[in-house]
Amino acid sequence: MAKVSISIPDDLKDRLDAHAEETGQKRSEAVANILTAYFAGHVRSPEVVTADQLAELAEELDQVRDYLAELHGSKPESFPRPEWVERRTTRSFISRRA
Repeated sequence: MAKVSISIPDDLKDRLDAHAEETGQKRSEAVANILTAYFAGHVRSPEVVTADQLAELAEELDQVRDYLAELHGSKPESFPRPEWVERRTTRSFISRRA
């Protein structure tokens, strides 16, 4: 197995350590799993999401929500929106994910 030495900001190291502890992994194991997921396409960087893409997705979610409400004879509010849909801005979505 290869060894890699990297420098990262202290706050990122703290987040990594917290994640490793929460998941019961050693730090190097957590890094390997995070990188594996990233390269497999299961984790996407929020920086690649544009405001237009978020708006389009929010509109599609609203349409599904309206359809479900009509189907079940209820109000759309019965189906809560994700928090990011309420904000509908890329900047606040990225800052919450970062």
